[in-house]
Amino acid sequence: IERPDTVDRFSLIYTPIALALAIILSLVASFNCGEPVRFFWAFSAVTAVAAPIGLLCAFGAGYKNIARRLLASGAAIAGARQANLLRGTEEVVLAENDLFPTGSIELESIKAVGQMSEERILSFATSLTTAAGLELGRTLDAAARQHAIVPLSAQDVRAVEGGLTSHVGSSYVVLGTGALMVNMGITIPAEGDATTMYLLADNQLVGIIALRYMPTKNTYKAMRLMRRMHMNAVIAARDFNVSPAMVEEEFDLRRGFADQPDPAGVRRLLDPSYAKGDAPAAILTREGAGPFMQVLRCADKLAGAVRSALTLSTFAGLFGILIVFYLVFQNQAAALPVQHLLLYLLIWYIPVFIINQQAR
Repeated sequence: IERPDTVDRFSLIYTPIALALAIILSLVASFNCGEPVRFFWAFSAVTAVAAPIGLLCAFGAGYKNIARRLLASGAAIAGARQANLLRGTEEVVLAENDLFPTGSIELESIKAVGQMSEERILSFATSLTTAAGLELGRTLDAAARQHAIVPLSAQDVRAVEGGLTSHVGSSYVVLGTGALMVNMGITIPAEGDATTMYLLADNQLVGIIALRYMPTKNTYKAMRLMRRMHMNAVIAARDFNVSPAMVEEEFDLRRGFADQPDPAGVRRLLDPSYAKGDAPAAILTREGAGPFMQVLRCADKLAGAVRSALTLSTFAGLFGILIVFYLVFQNQAAALPVQHLLLYLLIWYIPVFIINQQAR
């Protein structure tokens, strides 16, 4: 069902007020001249300027330009009302595939610690990350296929703060960050960085996996745009390597820009039923922070353009009503030819036209 948009709602308020003013002022002006029959002429003159062109074109032209721009990104905004809702966005929820889409994570090296082979370490890590549905699992699975390694079956995979736990075969396996290892009382080498993963088998450190996260150009620009629009990021990433500190470092963002809930909060945010019942404000057909921020940027432009156009048009209509009333009241009807009224309407439409052209 189509709902009234911003311009429709505004028109429902503006139209009765403008008509009431036109009737009252026309009656006052005609009776002041001593010619009540001039009411209809005065009323027609007042209503001619009470409906400025900019009010009729406050949304359509700007929406056309925005829709054309978003089409290239595979996205669309539902309307001016939804654009106004998106304009008030303060926090953006980002998953790991928004920050690091497919192809932006590389496996650098695998180091065996103990008797387990590097192939078996990769097999264990691939099993856990794939079963957990991590974007990282695609990278490890591709590396395993390249070396003809068959991942084992991971059972009872659980997400903990900083890693994953599971049973693989007869072994209890933990894959996680250095912070998780320290909390478990495991001694780890000092050369690891924030994106290094450690693999435990039966509470023994057996492997170290070094990864490289490479922000894409589009994602980097999207994160910088988010900062310029004074938005903060909520990291809803199941990838335990993706933390607020890591995101701020990789994308050169200020400290405190990103926040992250606990694993239960991440699952709640990623649950499809989390937004159940909310009216959709936009449609995106591509993953990544780039198209998402493009929608928010265009929504901000569209909402601003509609608001400015409505403000100018309202002022033009009310100011025009007062001017026509004054001239009729002073019995200066000769100053109101049709050409002057049309010129007045066109002059006030020019800034609205420029605003709509800027909304791209």
